[in-house]
Amino acid sequence: MLNPATVVGQGTDGIFSAAGPGGTAALNGSLSLHEEIGRLVSARVLLLSETPEAAHTLAAHLDSARTSRTAAYLCCLLSSCDLVNQALDTIAQARVLIVGCGGIGATAAVALGGVGVRSLHLCDPDLVEISNLNRQLFWRRADEGRLKVEVLGEVIADRFPDVKIDTCRERLDTIAQLGELIAGKDAMLFTADEPLGIDKVLRDRAGRSSAFMVFAGYTLRGEGVLRWGRQADVYTARTEGPTHWTKAPNGIAPSYGPLNLELAGQATALLVNGLIGDLAEPGWHKQVFDSDAFPRRVWGTHVDEHPIVS
Repeated sequence: MLNPATVVGQGTDGIFSAAGPGGTAALNGSLSLHEEIGRLVSARVLLLSETPEAAHTLAAHLDSARTSRTAAYLCCLLSSCDLVNQALDTIAQARVLIVGCGGIGATAAVALGGVGVRSLHLCDPDLVEISNLNRQLFWRRADEGRLKVEVLGEVIADRFPDVKIDTCRERLDTIAQLGELIAGKDAMLFTADEPLGIDKVLRDRAGRSSAFMVFAGYTLRGEGVLRWGRQADVYTARTEGPTHWTKAPNGIAPSYGPLNLELAGQATALLVNGLIGDLAEPGWHKQVFDSDAFPRRVWGTHVDEHPIVS
């Protein structure tokens, strides 16, 4: 099957070339048909298929307004029709918990619905405020005072009526175990920032789940931070006690719209790649970048223990 991302061209020497996600193959007619096909497969201009049915199924996905762009993207990552179909099925069947539906979480939720996730559980106790409008894209002035999870659910349902949406309006510090929310989920995106340090506490509880997890946010130094992993059986608590932080009187936590969008995009892509098993290394990882540095200076770590605070 021809990869939908393929482009073709003709050089000044008259030789035709086809370029795919894996490289470029010149079609000069000097090779055997078997060799030519091998070069096209190597360049991923052609996608292999174990059965005709797999090719027909992928063709239907590529012809669907709902799945065509996601399918075409996965064709750039994966080498066969069967793998692309399997990834699309995994995404569609995934049950994803999103904790925190503000600047990062709300954007990621809509993006996940667009990618093809059909089950989203939205968790956030906050109401829409006018001060949210400068950095959170899906609220209107008329939504002031409404629950964010309700408005966000309506936005997703309007765009993607095939997505099942559940909501949680409780504050996580009042839930005895995060396990009650994450039970049966395949992945979790955590972006909540209150109470301060709650993500570190909840990583302890969530660490016993087999779900793939992404934690996204940024520091007071203007650094974007992503943590992700799945190794539920690896658990290490720090020996020192935690520091209990609170906001200063009349404090305003910084939240910058462009950076929220950037983190939401990275977190969503990470979560989807984690679901379909396209991340190279297991374990827990951390990525940090300076938000004021262009091009981005990114650095990361791979830790064997679950990064939590006891």
